[in-house]
Amino acid sequence: HLVRVAGRTFSGYDKDVSLAGIGKGSTPAFTEYDIHYQYFASWEGTFTFGIKNLFNRLPVRDYRGFIEPATTNSNYLGRLFYLSYSQD
Repeated sequence: HLVRVAGRTFSGYDKDVSLAGIGKGSTPAFTEYDIHYQYFASWEGTFTFGIKNLFNRLPVRDYRGFIEPATTNSNYLGRLFYLSYSQD
């Protein structure tokens, strides 16, 4: 058996957007967690199950209301389940 838990954190930032007439904007910090489980069968097969974005955090939006790509790891859908089997 193999269990792995991973977290990705985007620290957030402040940005001076005075040239756009907005003033100072900020993007908040964001953390997303994943869990991954593998079972190694006796016949050399491997079952894998995982959940990306375990707590279903929505992507962070920047000071303009746009999704901040650096915070999502290309996961715009929220929680994502995956399952696979491989044979060695």
